[in-house]
Amino acid sequence: MDDAELEDKEQLAIAPEEKKELCLNPVSGDGTPPTGEEGTEDEPVFVYKDIVNKLKAHQIIGAKFLWSHIAVEPNGFGCVLADFMGLGKTLQVITTVQAFLSKKVKDDSGDLRPRHKHVLILAPTICVRNWEAEVVKWLGKKEARRMGLHTLESSREKKMSDRVNVVKAWHKRGGVLIMGYELYRLLVLQSSGDEKIAAGNQKYAHLIKQMYPCLSDPGPDLIVLDEGHRVRDHKSKMVKALAHVKTSRRIILTGYPLQNHLEEYWTMVNFARQDYLGSLDEFKNRFVDPIKNGQCIDSSESDLRLARQRAFVLTRELKSLVLRRDQQYLFKQLPPKKEYVLMCKLTDAQAELYRTFLECGVPRRGKNQQVDVLGGYHISLAISNHPDVLLETFKQLQEEMRNGTLKKKGSAAKRGRIANIFGIEDGDDDYDPFVDIPGNSPPVESRGTRVVGDSSDEGEEEVLNALDALSQKTTPKLAPSTSDVLHRLSFAKNFMENYVPKKLESSGKMMLLMQILSECQDIGDRVILFSQSIPTLNTIGLMIAKHNKYQRRHAKRLSYLRIDGGTPQQDRFRQIAQFNDLEEDIDLIMISTKAGGEGINLCAGNRIIIFDVCWNPCNDSQSMCRSYRFGQTKPVFVYRFVTAGTMEKKVYDLQIRKEGVAKRIVDEKTMERKNVLNCSNFSNTSNWNIDALRHNAN
Repeated sequence: MDDAELEDKEQLAIAPEEKKELCLNPVSGDGTPPTGEEGTEDEPVFVYKDIVNKLKAHQIIGAKFLWSHIAVEPNGFGCVLADFMGLGKTLQVITTVQAFLSKKVKDDSGDLRPRHKHVLILAPTICVRNWEAEVVKWLGKKEARRMGLHTLESSREKKMSDRVNVVKAWHKRGGVLIMGYELYRLLVLQSSGDEKIAAGNQKYAHLIKQMYPCLSDPGPDLIVLDEGHRVRDHKSKMVKALAHVKTSRRIILTGYPLQNHLEEYWTMVNFARQDYLGSLDEFKNRFVDPIKNGQCIDSSESDLRLARQRAFVLTRELKSLVLRRDQQYLFKQLPPKKEYVLMCKLTDAQAELYRTFLECGVPRRGKNQQVDVLGGYHISLAISNHPDVLLETFKQLQEEMRNGTLKKKGSAAKRGRIANIFGIEDGDDDYDPFVDIPGNSPPVESRGTRVVGDSSDEGEEEVLNALDALSQKTTPKLAPSTSDVLHRLSFAKNFMENYVPKKLESSGKMMLLMQILSECQDIGDRVILFSQSIPTLNTIGLMIAKHNKYQRRHAKRLSYLRIDGGTPQQDRFRQIAQFNDLEEDIDLIMISTKAGGEGINLCAGNRIIIFDVCWNPCNDSQSMCRSYRFGQTKPVFVYRFVTAGTMEKKVYDLQIRKEGVAKRIVDEKTMERKNVLNCSNFSNTSNWNIDALRHNAN
C-alpha cells in the first residue's frame, strides 16, 4: 500500500471525533458496515466505543488491516504491522484484539458464544507491564476485566508453580495473556521435550508438560509478537519454540523489520505466513544475492539495475502482508526532530591506550588464533568511552586473581564479569553481542583525531576485515573465552600503573556529555542517555557525582535515574513513571541499550544521547524513538556520539550499507551506491593513517 493509497483511504475515514461507530469489516470504502445478523460471518464488527474517538486516521487503517488478515474464516492468516516507532502499534493491536475476543457465533442450539477465546501477546520483558498498563488505559479497568487480562511476569511470579497457575487460569477462563519471550521459550521447549527441564524444576515437571497445549498446540487462537524483529535468526531457540505454534493467526509488530540482513526479514515474514516467500534458499537466489551484488560502490550498471528490480519485486510481493507507515506521519503531527552525529576526539590518555591496544592488545581465539571480533571491538569501545571503563574490570579481575577466586575455568560468574567489559548485560533476556552498531543518519563532516602510528594499522585492519565479514552473515552468539582474560587485558597493565582515574578530562565523550547535561539543565530539557555498556554507565555516574560535589547551589546539581539489566521490573516501571512526571526534579535517565531501548515511553525527555555505537542499527533507532512519539510536546534533539579516527567510526560507516537496503525494501526509498562501503576499503591500510587524521584535526 503506497502513500497515495493511504492518503485516499484516510480522506475516506471520517475524523475520529465525528465517529460514533467504527466498523472494522466495512463492505465499501466509505465505511458502510455489512448487514449480517449477529453470530453470522458477515455481521458488522465495531471498534470498542471508548476507543473510537481516540484512534487517529492511520491507526484506523492499521486496525482494519490487522482484522482483514486474522478474521478470515476459517483459520485466518498472519501479517506484519511495521509502522515506524511511535505511531501507536500497541493501540492498533488492542483495538483489534478487543474486537477479536468480542465476536460471537451461534452454536448448534442457536445460542451465541465467543468465536475466539485465547490471545497470547509476547513482548520483551521490560515491555510486559507496559502492555498491561496500555490495555487498562485504552479499554478501562472494567472492560479489561471482562475481556480477561492476564499478565505473566518472571519477576512477579518467581516460582514455577505460580507461573504455571497463571497460564492455566488464562487457558481455562480465556482472554489475553501477556508474557516475556524468554519465559515463553523456556516453557514451550521444556514442555515439548526439546529441552531438558532444569534440575531445580524437576518437581514441577508434570505441571510444565501441561503448558504445551496451552501455549502451542492447540494453543491460542491468535498470537502477537511485539518487537517481532527479535524473531530474526532462523536457527535460534526462540524460532524453534515458535515453530510449535499451531494457529495461523499471527501478528508481528516491529518498527524496524529489516536490521542487518535480508535473511532476517525472511525469517520474520516466514513466521507470519509460512512459505510466503518460498524456502530460504529460494529467497537467497531470488532476492538476497542480486540485491547484495548491487550494493557495492564498484557494482556494474547491470548489477545495480538487477538489484533495483529485485528490490521492487520484493516490496511489491510484501504489500499485502506488510503494512508500513514511516516517520513522515510523526513529522506531520509532532514538533520537529533533529539528529546530530558528534565526532569526539580522543584525549592524549585515550590515544596512548588505544595505540597500545592496536599494537599488542587485539584479542584472538581458537587454535587458528583468529581475531576475536567481539572482544576487539568492545575493548576498543571501552577505551573510546573512557579509560576508567577498562580500568574497572581490569582491577576487579586482578583482585580476584590475587584472592584465588578466578581459578574456576569458564565459571558463570567469571563469564558475566568478562561480558560486562564488552557491554553484555547479564540481566537481558536474549542479548546478541554480534548484533549490537547504529546507522540511521549519514555522518556529518567533522574533523577528528587519529591517534595511532602506521605501525598499528595492521591490528586494526585485521579486526575490521573480520567485522566486515560478520556483516555479511549471521554470526553465532559467542561469549569471549575466559581462560586468558587477564592476558587479553595485559596490554593495558603499564598504562594503568601510572593512570589517574576519575578524571573528566580523560575522555572526549565524557567532557562533551557533561557540557550538554549542564546546558540542558539550564534550559529545563530532560535528557535520556543510552549506552550498551554497564561499566560506562558506572563511569558516567561517577562523573556526575564528582560534578555535584563541587556545586554549591543545589539547583546546579544533576539528578538522575538509571535502568539496566539488573534493575528489577517493578523498579523499571516506577522509574519510567517518575521520569515522565514533570513534577519530579529529574535531569537525566541513564539506560542500558538492551534493557530499555524497546517498547517504553519517555516523552518527558526531549534530548537523547546515544553514547556509543551498537552493532545493530535497530537498537539505536529504537532508543531514539523512546521520546519522539505521540505525546511529545517539545522539539526533540538526538546526539549520537562517535569517536573519530577509531574502529567505532569505521563500524558506524559500515552500517550505512544496512540502512540503504532497509530504506529500499521497507520504506521504498531509492538505494544509492554512495551510501555503500566496499568491503575492500577495509583492507587498504592508507585509510588508517591515524597520524594524518590527527594532523588535520583541530
